[in-house]
Amino acid sequence: MSSNVAGQRTQIRQRTQAVLEKELTRARGRIRTLDSLSVLLVVALGVLGYCAAMVLLDQWLRFSEGFRQIVLGGFLAAMGAYLVWALVLPLTRRINPYYAARALEKSLPDSKNSLVNWLDLREEPLPPLVRDAVQKRAVEELQAADVEQAIPSRWPLRLFFAVVVLVALVVVLRFIWPDQFGSLVQRAFYPFTPKAVPTHTRLQLKLPIEDEMFDDATDAPILPIKVERRRPVTIAVDVAGLIPDTVWLEYTSSLIPRPVKRSLIPPDRDQGRVYWQITLQEQDIPNDGLMFRVRGGDGSTRQYQLVVEKGRPEVEDLELVLDYPAYLKRPPTQQNYGKLRAPEGTAVRLTVTADQPVKSGFLEVRVKDTTVHTISLEPDLRTPADDPRRERRLAFREPWILSRELKPKDPSFPCNYRLQIVSTEGKVGWSLDYPLEILEDTEPWAIIKQIGAEIIEPKQELVRLPLNDVAPIRGLTGDDHAVREVALRLRTVPRPGQQPQELFLFGGKSVDRGSDDKGLQQPRPFAQPPEEFQLILDLTRLTTRFAGPASKPIELQVGDRLELWLEPSDYREPQPNVGKTKPLIIELTEPLDKQDQQDKQQQAQDQQQQFDQQRKEQQERRDQQNQPMDQQQPMKGEQDPNQKEPMKGEQDPNQKQPMKGEQDPNQKQPMKGEQDPNQKQPMKGEQDPNQKQPMKGEQDPNQKQPMKGEQDPNQKQPMKGEQDPNQKQPMKGEQDPNQKQPMKGEQDPNQKQPMKGEQDP
Repeated sequence: MSSNVAGQRTQIRQRTQAVLEKELTRARGRIRTLDSLSVLLVVALGVLGYCAAMVLLDQWLRFSEGFRQIVLGGFLAAMGAYLVWALVLPLTRRINPYYAARALEKSLPDSKNSLVNWLDLREEPLPPLVRDAVQKRAVEELQAADVEQAIPSRWPLRLFFAVVVLVALVVVLRFIWPDQFGSLVQRAFYPFTPKAVPTHTRLQLKLPIEDEMFDDATDAPILPIKVERRRPVTIAVDVAGLIPDTVWLEYTSSLIPRPVKRSLIPPDRDQGRVYWQITLQEQDIPNDGLMFRVRGGDGSTRQYQLVVEKGRPEVEDLELVLDYPAYLKRPPTQQNYGKLRAPEGTAVRLTVTADQPVKSGFLEVRVKDTTVHTISLEPDLRTPADDPRRERRLAFREPWILSRELKPKDPSFPCNYRLQIVSTEGKVGWSLDYPLEILEDTEPWAIIKQIGAEIIEPKQELVRLPLNDVAPIRGLTGDDHAVREVALRLRTVPRPGQQPQELFLFGGKSVDRGSDDKGLQQPRPFAQPPEEFQLILDLTRLTTRFAGPASKPIELQVGDRLELWLEPSDYREPQPNVGKTKPLIIELTEPLDKQDQQDKQQQAQDQQQQFDQQRKEQQERRDQQNQPMDQQQPMKGEQDPNQKEPMKGEQDPNQKQPMKGEQDPNQKQPMKGEQDPNQKQPMKGEQDPNQKQPMKGEQDPNQKQPMKGEQDPNQKQPMKGEQDPNQKQPMKGEQDPNQKQPMKGEQDPNQKQPMKGEQDP
C-alpha cells in the first residue's frame, strides 16, 4: 500500500516538474521571438531610413558615384555588425531560465520568488515533502502568471509603428518625384554603375533630327547635325514631365562667344505646332556653324553642333523683268526680289545668278504643296562672254506668260514658286519659296441710276415708258483697269407661245465710248474712280435686224414688255471682259403726242451734248492732274524739266488759262495782310491800274465798306470848324439831306437846345 502511494507521489512530482519546465520553455521562446522580431524591425527601420535619407540628400546634392559607394559600404557594415551582435550571437546562446522565471514573477505583485526557489532547489537532494511543497508553490505562481503579460511586446510594436512611418515617408517621396524616385533608389543601393537621375522636365530633340531622350543629358556626348548653307533651321523639342512656363534655346558661335538665349514658341494644336520650336534664320548661322542646347525647368537636351554643309548651289541674285500686256499701257518694270505680283498676261523674263557655276535648272509653281507648272532654266547666253557671272547665270529661253489657270481655285490656298539649280558638279540646290499672285483681269461692272426722269432703285425691276418715248439712261461703271465702252442691250419679253427677239437700236445712242469715242477710260498704272455714262433709248427706232439708218422699226404695242440690260467691256486682249447688269423690264404705256415726242427728242439731244461737254472738261482736268508716270519730277525749288519755256513776250503754254470770271490758278495768292505780288504797283500820283473803275452812279468796289455803326474809312474827315466835304449841300429851299429827320412827336435832333434860362436860338 505504501509503495503505491510513494509511486503516485513520484508521478505527481514528475508531472509538476514537466509543467514547470514547459512553461519556462514557452516563456524563453517568447523572449527569443520578440528579441528576433525587434532586431528585424530595427534592420527594416535602418534600411528605410537609409533609403529616405539618400533619396532626399541625393536629389538635393547629387552625390558622386564614389561617395555613394562609401556610404553604402558603411551602412552595410553597420547593419551586418548589428545583426551579428543582436541576432546571430543570441541565437547561438541558450536563454537563462532564471531570466524567464524572473520575468514571470515580475508580473505577480505578491510573488514569493517560488519559481526562482524551485530552480535553485530542483537539483538539490531535498526530502520529498519539501520538494513537493516547493513545486506546489511554483506551480501555483506559474498558474497565476500570464506569459504574454509577463513578457510584453511593446518594444516590437513601437518599432513596427516607426517602420510604418518611414514606409509612408518613402511612399510620399515616390509621389513627389515619380520620375526620379526609381533612379534615386537605384543610386542608393547599387552605386556601382553610372545612373543619372531624371530631371523633372525632360526634353527630346525632334528637329532638325530626332534624338533620344536622356534622364540627364549633362554628360552626354556632343552630337553634330549637318545643315545646308543659307537655309533657315527649325529647332523643335518634345517636353515631358513637369511642363515649364518657358523653354529656351541657348547657343554660341565663333561670332558670339557668350551664350545667347531665345525663347521657344509653345505648341498650339490649332496652328499645327505639336512641339516647342524656334527657327534660326540664315543670318543667325555663321559659315562655321554653332553650338546649342535647349533648356527648360531643370532639364536640358545634350549639346549639339550645327555643321554647315558647303557645296550645294544657292541663289545669289534674282532679276525679274515684267512686260505687262499692251492694252494696259504700262511700261516694263524690273525687280530684284522674288515676290511676284502681276496681272494675268504679263510676260516674265527671269535671270538667276548662283554662287557657283551651274548648268541647268527649272522653276516650279506650287499650289498648297502640289506642283502645277514647271519651266526650264538654261545657261544665260545673253550675258557678255567677259562677264564673270556668265557661267553662274540661268534664264528662261522664252518669257513666262502668267495665265489665270495658275491661280488656285480656292483663294485660301497659298501659291508659291521656287527655283531648282544644278551645279556643274551635279549638286542640286533649291531657292526659297517666293509668293506668286496673279491678278486676274475681272469683268467690268455697271449700275443704272436713271432712265428718263425716273431714279432707279437698287431692287427695282420694272420701269414704265411711253410707247414712243426717247429716254436718256445714266449710270456708273468701273473696272480694275479701265472701261472701254458700255453697250445697251434689248430683247422682247415674249407672250405665251412666242420666242424672245433681240432688238437693235438704229437711232439714239446705244454705245457710250466716251466723248471722243476712244474709250470711256484710258488704261493707267493706277486704280481709277467709277465713270459716269449716258445712253439714249429711242423706242421709235428699234429693229430686229440692224441694217443701218435704213432699218425698219419694229411695231410695238401698248402693254408690250422689253428686257433691258447693259454690257460694259474693258480692254483685255485678245477677248475683252464683258460684264452684265441686272435686267430691267420696260413696260410700254400710252404714247406721247407728236409735240411732246419731239420735245423729248430735242431734250435728249441737249442733255447728251451737255453731258459730253461736261465729261470732256472733266477729262481735261483729270489729264492735267495725272502727269505721265515716266516724266521726271522736279526737286523742290527746281524748274520742271518737262515744261517748255516761253519765249520773251509770249504767254506761258504750261499754265492753265482761267475761264472768264474765274481766278487765275497760276498766280500766287497773298497771305492775309500782305500785298498782292501779282498786281502792278502804281507810280506816285497815278491811278491804280489794278482797281476796277466804277460806272457812273455805281458804288466804288475798291473801297472798304464800313460795318454798321462804324465810320466810313474811305471818307476824308473835316478839320475843326470846316464843312464836311463828304456831305451833299442842299439847294436853296431844299431840306438838308444829311440831317436826321425826327419821328412824329420827337424833338428835332439837329436843333441846338437852349441852356436853362437861355432863349431858344
